[in-house]
Amino acid sequence: ANPSYRPARNKLIAEILFPELVMPEEDWQTLIKKTKDFCDFSNETLGQQMSWQQSILVVVRDFYPMLDKNVIGKRFSDYRYEDVTLVNKYPPLLYSKETLVVLELLRGKVGMNILCNTGFMDGTLVEKSLRLIGIHHYFDFHKYSDIIHASKPSKAAFNALEINTFIFPKGITGKSGILHVGDNPFSDGGSINVGIDFLHINGSSGKTISHVLNYI
Repeated sequence: ANPSYRPARNKLIAEILFPELVMPEEDWQTLIKKTKDFCDFSNETLGQQMSWQQSILVVVRDFYPMLDKNVIGKRFSDYRYEDVTLVNKYPPLLYSKETLVVLELLRGKVGMNILCNTGFMDGTLVEKSLRLIGIHHYFDFHKYSDIIHASKPSKAAFNALEINTFIFPKGITGKSGILHVGDNPFSDGGSINVGIDFLHINGSSGKTISHVLNYI
């Protein structure tokens, strides 16, 4: 994520959705970070997926009696519009200068697809962000947890890949022909529970996207 995006988004949440709740911006940032971490924990633990609206509402679970239920829905529409504007202003950043080079090289060798856990940002907006930075076209299809109603590491999430629709190179069939690449050893590593190999890159792995080429 663009480091400028999240603080600005959190400010939008406070100003547009919950203007009745007045607290220092630093406290808002901390509260939203803790809520996001909890929602990710819940989704990954249960294999289910809260909608992005539900996840945001968890932020104010201790304050909801102070809010008017009659206006929250309208505010979400306003927030969504401003959030899209914010993504356009602060699009994601490529992890490294190697990224485009590796994706281009991989495209000639294998089919590539995305299976992504979402949170405060829904799948349609994630997909839009990939278009903004010019990498959307490298992937044949995209699956997002809020759309398939299942989160990694659950088997349901990985089964949503609909493996029988993959077009494999000659001589390769089924799950043995798939490699799941991810930066979260817990959620992404769940692929091994359905017979799909896993390669941990970035994060604590010490490996970068260039290691995917070596693995392939």
